[in-house]
Amino acid sequence: LGRSQWSADGYYQGLIDDFRIYNKALSAGEVRYLGGDR
Repeated sequence: LGRSQWSADGYYQGLIDDFRIYNKALSAGEVRYLGGDR
């Protein structure tokens, strides 16, 4: 989590406050809803 799949890219230089794992691909509307755009 936070690392690119390509070795030439650097590591993510930030903080991850919260993450979730879903068993399906989310629609754009679901992502907006979960992001607080209600």
